[in-house]
Amino acid sequence: MIGLIIGPLLYAFWLSLHQVNFMFPGRRFMGISQYLKMLQDSAFLMALMRTLYFTVVSICFQVVLGLGAAEFLNREFRGRRLILVLIILGSTHDRERNPVALDIGRQYRSPESSADAARTDQ
Repeated sequence: MIGLIIGPLLYAFWLSLHQVNFMFPGRRFMGISQYLKMLQDSAFLMALMRTLYFTVVSICFQVVLGLGAAEFLNREFRGRRLILVLIILGSTHDRERNPVALDIGRQYRSPESSADAARTDQ
């Protein structure tokens, strides 16, 4: 694990401490000055805040939606097994390998993309 994950991460961090100019070979060690300069840039800080906000809101929404769906599907009702089968089929669907599987999203695609897909299948 160290060689496959942590090693490349440490090497990427080491490279980020250098300034590279592709016109002239070699690297110049800059240290953390590039990171300090980045943390003082207001555009970077605004982008970072926007990204964090989007991430937190998206994760909260997905957790609430997922727990609601799990609670709904955990109850016994007529058609529950059919819905579970459709969910599993939808998550394992691969048109090239399994042409018999349901393609529920077909009705929402534009005619141009369907025509392009038909041309590439031939």
